[in-house]
Amino acid sequence: AEPQRLTKRVAERLLRTDEATIRAFAAKFWISVNREGDEEVLELIARDRTPVMSACLLKGIADSWSTIEHSRRDRVLAIIENQLTVPVCASVLYARLVLFNRVEEFGESPPWELFARLLPIALACMPHTIALRDGRLNAAVDQALKEISTYKMADALEAWVNRTIRRVSSFTLDEFELSIADPLLELEANERRYRLMSALLDVEDTGLRLVTISRLIERWTELPLREAILVLSSLRSNEQDTLWLKAVALTTHNAPAPVLRWCTDQSSILPMNATEMEELLGIELFSACIYVHCGWPQPLWWYGTHHRSEKWADLVFDVAARPDHELHPLALIEVLDHQQNAVTELLGMLPQESLFDTYLTMLRFQAGTNANWLPDAWKIIIDRLLKDKGIGELAAAVDPVIEGVLERVLQIRLWLKDCELSGPVRKLVENDYKAMGLIDTLDVALSAIDDSRGELTAEQMSVADMLRQRIFELVVSTIETCNPRLYRTWSDLRDILSRRGCPEKLLSRLEEGRLRAFEMHRRVRDAQTVWPAKPTLNGWRDAQAPS
Repeated sequence: AEPQRLTKRVAERLLRTDEATIRAFAAKFWISVNREGDEEVLELIARDRTPVMSACLLKGIADSWSTIEHSRRDRVLAIIENQLTVPVCASVLYARLVLFNRVEEFGESPPWELFARLLPIALACMPHTIALRDGRLNAAVDQALKEISTYKMADALEAWVNRTIRRVSSFTLDEFELSIADPLLELEANERRYRLMSALLDVEDTGLRLVTISRLIERWTELPLREAILVLSSLRSNEQDTLWLKAVALTTHNAPAPVLRWCTDQSSILPMNATEMEELLGIELFSACIYVHCGWPQPLWWYGTHHRSEKWADLVFDVAARPDHELHPLALIEVLDHQQNAVTELLGMLPQESLFDTYLTMLRFQAGTNANWLPDAWKIIIDRLLKDKGIGELAAAVDPVIEGVLERVLQIRLWLKDCELSGPVRKLVENDYKAMGLIDTLDVALSAIDDSRGELTAEQMSVADMLRQRIFELVVSTIETCNPRLYRTWSDLRDILSRRGCPEKLLSRLEEGRLRAFEMHRRVRDAQTVWPAKPTLNGWRDAQAPS
């Protein structure tokens, strides 16, 4: 297509059609080249404030940015900016702008000045119900800050701050939407930057304050004195959620010495074990730090400030090794979930009297999550338990949850290898083994029929087919009598019989069995209480008004 061949007369006719898409593409072609004396056409375009028109104008000016004159560029930009005041147009243009860093959308060298000019208006005008939750805005802004002078992005970042402050009073925002501090730190350290940081920390919403403080402390060395004082003042304020700000500060990776001294009067916490740390911080702040590090309960995971400190991972391990500690249930699950290389060490340290409860916790965790198998850890705890427990008691604890732990019998090997419990567990699913064993018998019978087909008359062939059908019926009936416990046993058998030519009516009976077994699998998983009872997050503030 050659935009310059589009005449004024044809453009005006196209811009008056009833089809919005035709009007939009005509406008895109029209604005893509330098023209003179076309104000009437531009007025037609300007009056057409529809989402498809806005999207086409953006694409048209982005593609022709380097070839059209500045005066024409400004005229078209004025049209787009006017369209952005329509919320639905702003929403569509925002969805396009956040793809500005995509080569397949805007090419190798998109005009980032255009992005910087339009983004603040889009953020200000689109409905406040639209979330910035997928990280696309973050990625596009990060790229823009690398491509153009950072001061050109100041309006966009201020619009992002203002939008977040408005939205946080109505919605729970995630880490992407709240992660404004990082791009703010790319701006010049001036009054405007300080004002925006102060605004974020003044909001009565712990989540926003938590994420902001976290990002500022992570980049502590980049803060001028005034901004550092702002952070430290927040950590010692009289606000009710200061506890959580201190917790996120202390669990930051390599927390800076000034922050540590401000919160603990210590310049380093590296030499301390969990007992010493708890004595230093007090149980309330120590617990808050554990919760923040683990990202539990919600919304602490949601804000992305968890699992940043190796030191706090070590402290969680210390607590997990102390069954008498009130945070032990959480710490044990945390080690099982996030420190799997340390599980065998932990199981070797726990006192004998706590092992059976730990065993039950591990079963609930294995049954209620997609956990890795950790066969070495299971061998350690089973070998230790067999010093004062019978193998029958251990197997009895597995029985109610086995449908959640296993999907097919082959996983027993992955889970328990050759430890002493593997035999009793196989006994629990012996009907699954019996059902799978029918396949060998089936294959022998089918092979005998197939091998003799060349010698059969037509009448005998008909009898052979009836016999084949009867064999399939007997096998399926026997499988139903066995009633395997594991849902993938049913699906494996269905697939095997399907490949051997089993009639669809019989396969549907196996599918019914699979669905029943899968429902049991789901119910067992859902019934597991993997995590301890949720604590009250004392002092936590949500900006949302009560519904």
